[in-house]
Amino acid sequence: MDSSDALIARFLALHPKTIDLSLGRIQRLLGQLGHPERRLPPTIHVAGTNGKGSTIAFMRAILESAGLAVHVYTSPHLVRFHERIRLGRIGGGRYVTEERLVEAFRRCEGGAALGGNLAGSPRFRNKESRPRSRGRSSRSRRVRRAS
Repeated sequence: MDSSDALIARFLALHPKTIDLSLGRIQRLLGQLGHPERRLPPTIHVAGTNGKGSTIAFMRAILESAGLAVHVYTSPHLVRFHERIRLGRIGGGRYVTEERLVEAFRRCEGGAALGGNLAGSPRFRNKESRPRSRGRSSRSRRVRRAS
């Protein structure tokens, strides 16, 4: 069985660019995985230069004391990748286990295998090159029902 460290090394080798600001690769992977980002619970995104870690710690403490389960993703990690992902549960979250992280990485690797090379396969076209649908998207229907 591969460790999460081995899987991360394999993923990093797929796309050797140091900085790539495009979203094409992640959009293709999310499509292959069935768009899990569309099923996320309410999310707060904390960005900026300073104070993100302490801001998140305060928000997490407040929300958990209110009885909520709070998931947290932070980057970068200090020692191990596991530190980036804290899975919420009532009474306080825990860092992702090696087993859950490997399972998630394997799903990503499987999604890549379904469509070939996600780093640049012509099979995956970007959003602008797809034919536009005439009807409303499922996302717009969801938003309309929620209002």
